[in-house]
Amino acid sequence: RTPAREDLFKWVGPLLPTKISVIAKKSKNLHLKSLKDLNNYRIAAVREDIGELLLKTKGIDPNSIFSTRSSENAAKIFAYGRVDLWAYEENVAMWNLRALGESADDYEILWVLEEADVYFAVQKDTDDALVRALQNALDQVKNRR
Repeated sequence: RTPAREDLFKWVGPLLPTKISVIAKKSKNLHLKSLKDLNNYRIAAVREDIGELLLKTKGIDPNSIFSTRSSENAAKIFAYGRVDLWAYEENVAMWNLRALGESADDYEILWVLEEADVYFAVQKDTDDALVRALQNALDQVKNRR
């Protein structure tokens, strides 16, 4: 759920917190003093995903961004060293890296681009009663913890 998408959907949530971050291999020993330092590296991002959009809106040179079609592709080019960094949701990025046989302990978060909450995006023409029912069901599940 982002300000740019707010009016495109009806929303149910929040489901869980999320962090869109810039990730590096620890062995590269990379350090950022400012966000502009990202322009010195090649950064994997999934095309039109929030990671790519945040990089662009924060002024990162588009020539520094290597866009892929999927997180699996981004994970591969990142893990195999074709790019220096990866901009993506932290938990999903680490899951993708583990799926390749990588250890999450070999990676670190260099910069958090944005913290937010994850929501279900529901089509605008969905009946409000159905959206409320979904929200109520989610609230009941969350309150059982």
